Amino acid sequence: MFLEESLFSRLSPLVDGLVFPGVAPDGTATPYITYTVIGADPGFTFGGPDGSEPAQVQVECWSPDHLLTLQTAKAAFDELVRDDAAGFGCGGAMRLPDDHEGGMFGVRWEFTLTPQE
Repeated sequence: MFLEESLFSRLSPLVDGLVFPGVAPDGTATPYITYTVIGADPGFTFGGPDGSEPAQVQVECWSPDHLLTLQTAKAAFDELVRDDAAGFGCGGAMRLPDDHEGGMFGVRWEFTLTPQE
């Protein structure tokens, strides 16, 4: 399973399937989540490539209600850092500045995710 498929399947239940790459369509119900895969680099150890390919993924939760946005972002964070979930592991997370656009509140996190086989 590709990283994005796992990302969608893990985040989807939090927002009734409203998970979109990049930008949500106009008129999408809220709350919803967008994500962007920023980049992926092969993992290395002292012995060379280790076969992993961690990816930097930005996840943004959106709603016109600030508290609902914060709650959605907390649920997304909790889901993506879980040790016992399928698809990928999380090697780190960083909260990014919030985004406010068009009457919506956006809470953003950047995660380092490593796909599992």
